[in-house]
Amino acid sequence: MTRTIRRTALVAVALVAVTLSFAITPHAVNAQAVPLPDAPVLLRSGQFFNAGETGNGTALLYRLADGTHLLRLEDFRVDFGPDLRVQFTSAADGSVLDIGGLRANRGNQDYALPATFDPDRYDATRIHCRFFRIVMIVAPLAGGTGY
Repeated sequence: MTRTIRRTALVAVALVAVTLSFAITPHAVNAQAVPLPDAPVLLRSGQFFNAGETGNGTALLYRLADGTHLLRLEDFRVDFGPDLRVQFTSAADGSVLDIGGLRANRGNQDYALPATFDPDRYDATRIHCRFFRIVMIVAPLAGGTGY
């Protein structure tokens, strides 16, 4: 009976060794990532910096497969304030496009942009406090300088 237990244990160890060696051995040769045809396309991005208050994060502007645009705020944080608004600005003509109220002062957030949004017109994203009429934080997009 001891001999049977030893054989069973030896076979089990051998099976585990073969399974582990198969699991950790790379099997794909020259594997390349292929972009998905429906994947969002990153058009512009920028890091938030302090303007009137403290905050940080990244603004990412995407074109979706259906041609619409999306603003994503990642690793986002801004000081709390009343009536905070998400806006795009243009230094060229001073225009401001208000996207709507900020959903939260921390965390990743997505904002669907209007169908008429022109990504080439705006060069920055900002968080604006409408109550106190101050810019909280700004993210220049792809080298833009607008507030």
